[in-house]
Amino acid sequence: MRKGVLVLLVVGVVPAAAAQEGFREWAQSQRQEFQEFREQRDKEFHKFLKAQWQAFRVYQGEAEDTAPKPRTVPKAPPEPAPEPDVAVQPQAEPEPEPEPRPEPGPEPAPEPAPEPRAEPKPSPAPEPAPARPAGEQVTVAFLGHDLTVRVPAAWRDLDLGRANQQAVADFWAAFASEPADPVVSQLQAIRDRLRLNGWSYLRLNHALAQALQGEGNAAVATTWALLLKSGLDARVGYQSGDLFLLYRPREKLYDTPYFDLDGKRYYVYQPGDRVPRLVTYEADYQGADERLAIALSRPPKAGGASRTKTLRFRYQGQSYRVEVPVSPALLEHLSTVPQMGLPAYFRTQPSPGLAEALVTPMKAATEGLSRQQQVNLLLRFVQTAFEYQTDQEQFGREDYLFPEETVFYPASDCEDRSVLFAWLVRRVLGLEVAVLDYPGHVATALDVGNNGKGVHVTVSGRRLLVADPTYINANAGMVMPDFRDKRPKVVPLWEG
Repeated sequence: MRKGVLVLLVVGVVPAAAAQEGFREWAQSQRQEFQEFREQRDKEFHKFLKAQWQAFRVYQGEAEDTAPKPRTVPKAPPEPAPEPDVAVQPQAEPEPEPEPRPEPGPEPAPEPAPEPRAEPKPSPAPEPAPARPAGEQVTVAFLGHDLTVRVPAAWRDLDLGRANQQAVADFWAAFASEPADPVVSQLQAIRDRLRLNGWSYLRLNHALAQALQGEGNAAVATTWALLLKSGLDARVGYQSGDLFLLYRPREKLYDTPYFDLDGKRYYVYQPGDRVPRLVTYEADYQGADERLAIALSRPPKAGGASRTKTLRFRYQGQSYRVEVPVSPALLEHLSTVPQMGLPAYFRTQPSPGLAEALVTPMKAATEGLSRQQQVNLLLRFVQTAFEYQTDQEQFGREDYLFPEETVFYPASDCEDRSVLFAWLVRRVLGLEVAVLDYPGHVATALDVGNNGKGVHVTVSGRRLLVADPTYINANAGMVMPDFRDKRPKVVPLWEG
């Protein structure tokens, strides 16, 4: 069902600037002979672009949790007394968000069977190297890599001045007159090599478009066209002469402008200032129906140099120091990911370098300790190695952090620490974890069997001991005073 749809048939054409007239005349000549389109679907889509546009109200995005977070967090005594063994009644278990399908990757080639030894034969003449794709070679700076992609030379001249219906149709006619499949094949090969998900692939396409056309409407339009040719459900819309890229994700996003079209929700890429409405087309491009994966089941492979950060904490009178590598290129990329639902962050894996730097010393530090002491050591690390600050104070907006961001940024808050702690507990101790989602606060609960005493919840027949990575110096089984009487939502992270 559409919300707030304002029907506005676009019948006028905003005059293009004089500098665009040459391009417009050339694009007009491209449209005169439809056989110049590379594919029949491009021809049909061009007809739709010239006819079916409407204006839609843009909603400014929903907040996942509107309750305010604590500005400061309390500290438990350095050696707190154990909590009495009490049970907390959780809220009814919510329907779990469907976990996004993993991005397809190249299947590893099977190992060839050993061949029997034979008499040496004359070496055959070397086969000629495969021909490189025709076109102009473009260097793209992306995720710390300098990538090269060959594109049709005519794409350098693609232009789109003031955005309107006719200008977009003209752009499509010019773009579709050149072969796009060889370019898409190169981009998808890079996607597989760098382990890019849907969001990262969008960013790669935009980086290529910016390398060709710089900032502006033409780069937005090129990104849109390449996404369509890659089979992804994307659109463009315009307002006041500016063109905006619209994408349809698999996940529900928060604090990101969106509008609904025929039951499909599209979000605005790089919206900038408030966008009250956008004029966009209603037609679908044949074969472009795949939704964009935003969730990161694994981080992409970033290039460039890494930095090292030292993290310090104390537990039972002993000091610990952990050196962790941080990739600036990966951090910059993660900062662009739109906000998803909280469970998606708990299912994200850190980069291999960060994982090894944390898991190895933590396994050594917890060796020989009781289960309760092991959990408390990991708690003390996450509670005290980082400063506490709400997202509003640090960033001016809600921004859930990935593990790399939590260890790098000066401060973090409750959900960021809970994501990092839950991952550590599963990797270092092999324990199952559930998320405790209070209004304005996030903590965890651990399946330690009957070994732990203190506050616990029971979910799906499992007795889970509360563990709060934000309550400073608190041991497992302790609950922050302001939340002792609250009933959290419980989101199990285990399968089934």
